[in-house]
Amino acid sequence: MAFEGTLSTARTLGGALRKSDAIVESPETSVAAVFAARRQQWTVLESWADNRAYDENDWAYWEDYKRSNNLPKWIRPVYNPVQRAVDWYAGHLYRGTWTEDGRSLPDGTPNLIPVPDDVWQARPLVVEAAFQALTWSNFRSVLPALIARTQLLGSQFVEIHDDLSGPPERRKVTAEVIPLWQVADIALNSRGDVKRYVLAYTTNDDRGSYAFRKEVDNQTTRWYRDDKLERTDRHGYGFCPGVWVVSRLRGSRLFGVSLVASVLPKLDRINAIAAFVEARLARTLNEPRVFYGANGKLQVITETRPTTPGGTATVEATEGGTRILHWNGENGRSDGLLGAMDFAGAEARMAAIVAEVESDLPEIVMDQELRGMSQVTGPGAEAMIGDVRARFDETMGNLDAALVKIMQMLVSIGCHRANNGAWDDDSGNLTRAQAMFRIIETVKVTGVDGKVTWDPTSVPVGLDSYGRGAIDLAITKRALLDEIAPVEGSEEYERVQLMKLNRIVGYAGLSRKQLEIMGEDDDTITALLKDQAARDAVAETLFNRGTIQP
Repeated sequence: MAFEGTLSTARTLGGALRKSDAIVESPETSVAAVFAARRQQWTVLESWADNRAYDENDWAYWEDYKRSNNLPKWIRPVYNPVQRAVDWYAGHLYRGTWTEDGRSLPDGTPNLIPVPDDVWQARPLVVEAAFQALTWSNFRSVLPALIARTQLLGSQFVEIHDDLSGPPERRKVTAEVIPLWQVADIALNSRGDVKRYVLAYTTNDDRGSYAFRKEVDNQTTRWYRDDKLERTDRHGYGFCPGVWVVSRLRGSRLFGVSLVASVLPKLDRINAIAAFVEARLARTLNEPRVFYGANGKLQVITETRPTTPGGTATVEATEGGTRILHWNGENGRSDGLLGAMDFAGAEARMAAIVAEVESDLPEIVMDQELRGMSQVTGPGAEAMIGDVRARFDETMGNLDAALVKIMQMLVSIGCHRANNGAWDDDSGNLTRAQAMFRIIETVKVTGVDGKVTWDPTSVPVGLDSYGRGAIDLAITKRALLDEIAPVEGSEEYERVQLMKLNRIVGYAGLSRKQLEIMGEDDDTITALLKDQAARDAVAETLFNRGTIQP
């Protein structure tokens, strides 16, 4: 059966994204219309991540989707690598353990968010304050979710909360990931910093249901209830307390690219074939059949007992037995009415599309491939997975930059509140965690001997410290794979030693086995040995002539 003829080309989510981008998109102006156009696309991606794709009971949209793409009504997400793909980044971008002070463990295990040594030397108290705020924000759990959702949807929004409610000891500054469906509008500058944002959604309180709206810029925050202004707060930060996080930018100046959106049409094709095969198998079990032959009698056998050789079966209708149709007609045969189905062809077609998906998302098979390789060093393995590394490095750079902004805003606002009395209790005291934000700026000093030190100043860290570079932070770049030292005596150890030797003497004198250990393919080995044999022959001729000495 030709399955390609039964399936129309599925509408690609990328095509829908391009349609929404046709709306004029300028990060420095209102993009409310673009946000409205993308909400459906984000919901589709989230349905895949939660394995709810195609479920009409969960979302009526799927009924129209299946009809317009000629997908079977009974289709299910049997093959769904979406969550696996986005979770891969959550597990690989930030590796290590969480410590509240941001430092590595005594055994050398790095922090989940590794900070370079020079930053620790320059402003250790700033780093510790940043990690205290991240701990308040539960970033041990929030960070993996932020990474996965950024990879899934392409973008995420983080809002900095300046919590002054409740008793003084409960006041703090935190970072919260805001669901994209709550973001109604946003404006960025050319550096990607948020200039203003609007949150809008329907919610409930003790007064009933209402339309909530919150508008924030670099000086004020305004709250609306059913489009009526209820409160205006002047926070006076000088910056907008929000961070727009993107995975990778392609085409759009504002929205990041979803890691998985481009493979959804292929997932439709795989799952449609699987749905047809399953349906065909179910029908085969109760397939109508036509029986041919003369003087035949059709019997329903529920249990058979062996008899003497050449004897006939005894039919006994025992309850719970297996039902078997027995036809004893002369020259008898039976044919099914459904016809034959090319199950092998269906399997081959599904395997081919799965291979395409794995090529588009090499992250989902990378770890499995590495497990099949013994004693692989970091550099050696990375040479085999360059397509993953390029995407990994770009995503890491964008997420690290966003995380640094989050940490800087947390420190600026936290130090501002710790120093202006907003967190003080009746005696003017702070909790131990709050007191970590009463810190002063440091300045770089180079001595006559060239030695660099960071000396404290009299200026407290606050809202304007960023402009002076007093809260400059960074995150250490990570390799895709940690280098693993090969075990001495192993084949990989011998290969590395031969590579070191080869840098000095080239390939001269190496045997086929040694070249194989070094990872050279058969064609290269044959060419190298042929070249070496030719060199040896020339050398032998010259030696015989007395031109060279042995």
